[in-house]
Amino acid sequence: MGRKRTKAEALERLVEARGMAPKGLKGKPKLVMDAATLGAAGLIMLDPLNRLADEV
Repeated sequence: MGRKRTKAEALERLVEARGMAPKGLKGKPKLVMDAATLGAAGLIMLDPLNRLADEV
């Protein structure tokens, strides 16, 4: 099993993944993408399954 990521590293990866999304999204697709990103960031911060490292 690999090393656990910290919350900061997980959020950095989320930002990188967000950068790979198509730039021309407008309307509902953009709203869905924004909501998914917000939800993912919330789960990272809450870490309900305790899968992230506390501190490195």
